Order: sequence, then C-alpha cells, then structure tokens
Amino acid sequence: HHHGPGHRRRRILPPRPHLPRRVSCAGRLCRLNVDVMTDSSQVTGDLLSEYQTTQLRTVYLGQQDTREKYVLFLADAIDPVTRAESYINDSSFLSELRQVVGDVHSVHCLSQNDVVFIGSKGVLAAGDRCRKHEEILVRFLVLQARENFVNALFTRIKVLNSDLGHIRDLISHVEEHPNREFAIRDMLASTANQISLLVELQDYLRESLLGFRIPPLPTELSGRKMYSFMDLHKRLHDLLLRTTDMKSLLKGAQNEHLTLSKMIAAVSRSALEDVARQTTVNTDGLVAASVIEARNGQVMDVVNLIFSGDFLFSLINRAIGATDAWAVEYEQEWLISIDSTPLVTFAFHVAVFYIWSVMLTRVLETLTGAADGWISWRVVMNRKVDPRAMFAWLSTKRVVTINVELDATTRRHRKIRSVTWVEDERGRWKGPPPVIELTYDDTNGFLLEVAMQLHASRSELSQEELLNLFQDDLITNRIMAKSDRLILPEFQIDTDAEDE
Repeated sequence: HHHGPGHRRRRILPPRPHLPRRVSCAGRLCRLNVDVMTDSSQVTGDLLSEYQTTQLRTVYLGQQDTREKYVLFLADAIDPVTRAESYINDSSFLSELRQVVGDVHSVHCLSQNDVVFIGSKGVLAAGDRCRKHEEILVRFLVLQARENFVNALFTRIKVLNSDLGHIRDLISHVEEHPNREFAIRDMLASTANQISLLVELQDYLRESLLGFRIPPLPTELSGRKMYSFMDLHKRLHDLLLRTTDMKSLLKGAQNEHLTLSKMIAAVSRSALEDVARQTTVNTDGLVAASVIEARNGQVMDVVNLIFSGDFLFSLINRAIGATDAWAVEYEQEWLISIDSTPLVTFAFHVAVFYIWSVMLTRVLETLTGAADGWISWRVVMNRKVDPRAMFAWLSTKRVVTINVELDATTRRHRKIRSVTWVEDERGRWKGPPPVIELTYDDTNGFLLEVAMQLHASRSELSQEELLNLFQDDLITNRIMAKSDRLILPEFQIDTDAEDE
C-alpha cells in the first residue's frame, strides 16, 4: 500500500517451516526488499509528470531510480524475543537486523512480545500491539521519508555551490580558451534552471511539513511508549528548521549566480570594447594606407611615363640626327624636313610620345587585369595545436611577414602570432600557389583562425579543397589531432578581389 513518496508498506508471509527461521527470514527479506525498491521506482516513474520527473532528475543527478527510500516492516511476531540490549549487543542479531533496516539506531520493547527496531533505512515493528498503533508508525515513516529528501536536497545544494565555484575559476581564466566564454554561459543557464527547480522544491517541502498532522497521544501504555521514543513533534520541528536553513543556502546560491552573471557580462563587454577599439584603429590605418597607396600609384604611373618618354626621345634624336647624330647623310626627304623645321620636330615628338603613352597604358592595364582575380576568405578554427610543432613547420615555409602580439594583462602573458607565407609546389595546388596567413595562440596552444588567398580564375581548387589540404599538412606534421579536423566549415568570404 502506498503512503507517499519515498516509503512503502508491505506484508511479508512467514518462511516455510523446514527452513532455518532466523537466517532464512532475514536473507529472503533483504533480497525481497531490494527487488521491491527497484520495482517501486519504475512504478512511480510512470505515475509522475514530466515536470516532476525533471525535478527528481535534478535532485538526484539522474540517479532517481536508485534513490534512497525508507521502509516500514510490520511483523506478527519475532523469534527470539529478548531484551532490547540483547539485540544490540549480540553480533548475530545485529548483523541480521542490518540486512533489513540498515544501521540499527535504537531498539524499544513495548511489552514482552512487542519490539520496535529503528534503523537508518527502515523500521521493523513486531507484535500485535505495534499494529494497533500503526498510524504513529506511518507518520514516523512519512517524516523519515521527508528527512531523506531533505538530505538529498542539501547534498544537491553542495554540488550546486561546487559548480558555481568552478564557474568562478573558469571566469578568472577565460582568456585561456577561445570557446570558454560560451561554455560559461551555458553552465550559468543550466545552474539558473537548477536553482529555480530547487527553490520550488524547497517551497513544496516546507508547505508539506506545515500541513503535516501528528496523531493524538494514545491512551494505552504501549502506545504512549511508542509515542515517546518516536518523538514526532521534535522530528517535525527539526525538519522545519532544516528547510528554513535550506532557503538561506539557496538565496546565497542565487546571489552567487547573479554575481557570476555580472562578471561574465563585464568580461564580454570588455572583450567587445577591445575588439571595437582595435577595429577602429585598423580601419583608420587601412583607410590612410589605401589613400597613400592610390596617390603613390598615380605618381609612379606619371614617373614611369616620363622615364619611358625620355628613353623614347633619345631614340628619336638618334634616328633623325640631332645632337647625337648617326654621322651619316639623310637619304629620306621627310627626315630632312622634320629636322630642318623646329616646330615640326616638336610636334613629331609630342605625337610619338602620345602614341607611346597610350600603348604603354594599355599594356599595363592588361598586366594588371591578369594579376586580378585573387579571392580571400577567413576561417575561424579554434582548434587545439602543438605550438612547438607549429613553429618547426613554419620554419620550412617562405615566410613573408610575422606579427607577434603580447597581451600583458593576462596571467600568463598570452602571445598571439600571425604568420603569412606563400606556398610552393604549384602542381599540388592546381594553379598559382596560395598565400596563407594563420593566427594562433602560442601560449595556450590554439589555432584561432586562418586566412587564405587563391587565384580563383587560374586555380582548379575549391575553397573546401584548399582548407582540407591545409589541414592535411597540420595533421601530417602532428600539429593538430585528426579528430579536430574542421568538417564542412562556414566560410566568411571577402569577395573583393585583391591585387597581387
């Protein structure tokens, strides 16, 4: 018969006469009790709602099917019947009782034939007078079940506080892992849900204790004895005090969670401000550099035309016989006409220079067009790598630039390296070798991101194939584990073509 969550009442038939009574009863009763405990969890699991199952799963950390229960055994008689001290002092009696009720806390004799054993896992009441006061036993059973649940809640709150302390440690070392901030936010969301469920359970538990009814004092002497050592009033008062203390612990956990949420928000805001500040500085530098580059390009074009014109004029002077004459007589009349008239000579030079400038400009535009068509994209990796193997591998490359950024604000002075190089082996890349730039955390050993430039019109490789070849090199040189390969990445593609 069901009397509430966490406790059961059951009637056990006496063992067969031909078996040894004491040993057989304790052993069989113990095995039967284990089976009933398991079956009762499955039965009640089907009766609970999804929300109630979630609450149990939260309290018992997913082990709700094996949660501790408190059991009441009612027996018609016990053999042998002796004094209470004899049951505790006799090791043979004590070992059998432990199999049924757990560690024996106390033994009480109501009469010569009525005995009550109170243990850590159950109560064994033997005798007819015990049955007459079954209501007191059931109420004691209910309070013990509540106490087991209170103990489970206190244990769960300790685990919750341990999780909050772990989150605080992660926040203090958030810079050591690029994905740690996201993990901390997930953990904070999970603990917030757990705190909410535990607060509700504490309210339900206190409400059930406040509505608990204690039976009146019996008139019979045996009932008064049972009422005295059961002491239901004191047990109920202690449970109410513990429930009140639990509310204070949950309030402290809520405050700690709020503090941690503010800490991670401050970390995120600081990181965002650093990114925005760095982006502004980089943007201003890029704008200024692009303006200077455009101006220098125009100046260089003019200078190239001037020098090419000077070379062209030298050829014309030699051809038509000016200061540096060929020391031969002219055989063409049109050359004599040009050389004899200064204005015609000037106009001839200008016309030749103009034609030459147009031709040279067209040639340069053709070469520039052939150099266009490079596409660049950046892939966020966030993969664990071996810094030493990475350094040894990069030493074999044709490195173009190396940039080292030292963050002295962190505990370990994090060092960020950015390396740019041009690959070799034109046949392997099925076209012009790509230009690769990778950024990695040399202190904590993480590949943060990689930027690639590939001639889209002259290369047969796709973006995914290029990334796979790059990762093959990392795996082959034991820089990155094979299990960390980035599969089907989402690219951030810069569609603006760059001049090489």
